[in-house]
Amino acid sequence: MNSVPAVEFKSVSRIYNVHRANDQLSFSMAAGCIHGLIGENGAGKSTAMKMLFGLEKPDEGEILVFGKKVNFSSATAAMNSGIAMVHQHFMLSENETALENFLLMRKNVKTFGWRNHKEELLQAQELSKNYDFEIPWLKPVCELSVGEQQRLEILKALSRHGKILILDEPTAVLTPQEIQDLFKKLRELKKQGHTIILITHKLKEVLEITDSITVMRQGKVTTSLNTSEASVDFLAEKMIGHKMRAAGNFAEAGVASATTPFGEKKLQLKELRAETLDFKLDISSLEVHAGEILGIACVEGNGQKELIQLLMHPKKFKKIEGHLEILGHDTRFYSTRALRQLSLGVFPEDRLRWGSVPSLNLLQNFILGYQRKLLAAKKFLPWNELFKICAEQIKKFNVRPESPLALFSSLSGGNQQKLVVARELYLNPNLILASHPSRGVDIGATEFIHQQLLDAKKGNAAILLISSELDELIKLSDRIVVLYRGRIQAEFSRSHFNENKIGAAMGGIS
Repeated sequence: MNSVPAVEFKSVSRIYNVHRANDQLSFSMAAGCIHGLIGENGAGKSTAMKMLFGLEKPDEGEILVFGKKVNFSSATAAMNSGIAMVHQHFMLSENETALENFLLMRKNVKTFGWRNHKEELLQAQELSKNYDFEIPWLKPVCELSVGEQQRLEILKALSRHGKILILDEPTAVLTPQEIQDLFKKLRELKKQGHTIILITHKLKEVLEITDSITVMRQGKVTTSLNTSEASVDFLAEKMIGHKMRAAGNFAEAGVASATTPFGEKKLQLKELRAETLDFKLDISSLEVHAGEILGIACVEGNGQKELIQLLMHPKKFKKIEGHLEILGHDTRFYSTRALRQLSLGVFPEDRLRWGSVPSLNLLQNFILGYQRKLLAAKKFLPWNELFKICAEQIKKFNVRPESPLALFSSLSGGNQQKLVVARELYLNPNLILASHPSRGVDIGATEFIHQQLLDAKKGNAAILLISSELDELIKLSDRIVVLYRGRIQAEFSRSHFNENKIGAAMGGIS
């Protein structure tokens, strides 16, 4: 292994006005290793990597790559020097196909030159096959699932054959099986001499895949160490500044026993068949009761996305047969606007696409979807009152920065998620559709969001919890239903939860 560090930060700071996003960062990583970079949302991890990748410039200090000081003028300059980055927020053109987005990463491609599309498609398919990533190459990005978009981003980065690969939350939308496949490929890249920087909130993954770890909190490095010296408890304490409560204790208090009676039905699907242009849902029976959390587990592409679309955007389906009842209403032909007038809270799968307007500020996003209710009640928007409420919820959910006037787009992914959750829970909805509630959220915020869901359940809300994290489903759910190819493959009561059996059902094995 090369004795010269692949990357070294020396007293690096990045300052926005008076806010130090990075404050005197000093750490390094060996060449040919997998290095974990962890910390709470807003700790400065992504900002540090953006400076390495040429998207930001340091205000103080210096960055060295293989012993040479660098100060890239652009991401293109960084890529030409062998650095590639997969961003937490996808860098994709939604109206172009997956293949066209992929080709943007190719070197020496003339914009208006002659193109052999058949050959280019075969090359893209070969790369995706090598990494076991299924990509519908000829579909526009706007029609791809979040998981497919994430895989496309990873393949784009790998296609440059960079010496240093930065992955910002790469497993956030992958299933357990896909994560293990990705880790296998990362280990192979490491053997080939690549240096991989993994930004993640998943401490178990950090301990499984990395060789060394740097922990950040509030823009500073709190520790750097070899992974062999670390533990989940130690890393969590260094991340959040205090010890975590005992794992499992906080959730168990809110999860019902097998004999606990639930309340009335808040969501019911019966003999339901629904079709989009390319997918069919066929659900014989699915119910969620007041005071219950029903978990939905499935591998990406087996009906998670379509189920939420059916509940929130039924008019997008070309055909719906059977019984669909939400909070006592037959909603098969409801518009999304009409659904939002019900006592319904929704955490969308993709917070940027479906849960926010990034160009607006936090206050405007906090009332998003509820402005008509406010207008109907008061005939005007009471901005001073709303500002105060928004500020209180921002503080309660520890959203950073704390100003209601900050742009939503300026927040880290985890802080964006916390604001969406704060908005959707504020009015104490009777039914909550929680799709990937902790996606991209750090360990402390995840614990907080989980507790908010449990508190809502204690308040007699019915919760449909969709997650790619089996740990999350097992931790919170009273029952778990497995979807496979649009059908219910299996159902597990809490007393019969078994990760291996649930995982097998997700793969179609009863």
